[in-house]
This record gives sequence, C-alpha cells and structure tokens, in this order.
Amino acid sequence: MAVQLHELLDPAQAALVTCECQNGVLGEAAVFPALAEAAARPGWCPVRTLVLAARRAGIPVLHCTALRRTDGLGAAGNARLFAAAARPRR
Repeated sequence: MAVQLHELLDPAQAALVTCECQNGVLGEAAVFPALAEAAARPGWCPVRTLVLAARRAGIPVLHCTALRRTDGLGAAGNARLFAAAARPRR
C-alpha cells in the first residue's frame, strides 16, 4: 500500500530536501553515465517518486547542488568516488 504524504505531514511544517541529484550526477552531463542511465529508467528512481508526491501534497521541495569553494575548504578528496570522477573520460 502506498504511503500518502499528506496523511503523514503538515505541508506548512515540512520540506523535502534532495542532494546530489543535479545534472552532473544524474543528468546529461553526468560524470558516471551508467548511474545516470540507471536513474533514468522508469520506476527505478525513488527520488523522482518522492519529489512528485511531495509536490502533490503541497510540500516545498529544495534541491541542493554541489559547489566547490575556491579556497578548497570543506572539500573531501579522500573518497574513491572522487578519484574516479577526476580521471579523464574517454
């Protein structure tokens, strides 16, 4: 049975926040095209379903995107995923 967000949340006191769903991760300019292809499959991406349900319930949806500081503070460079993303693409 599907959960109805409007039964669980008061839209006046709730918001949905997404992160790492921008074009460079899941869109046409994705660093990892296989991830973007998987996310584009109908019914696969639960984030899309959740965003659509939140909007139908009148809950604000906020999309956070990555932004690198020019001084490098706050950056995490020790994850394998970042190293893979930094490699030249073929």
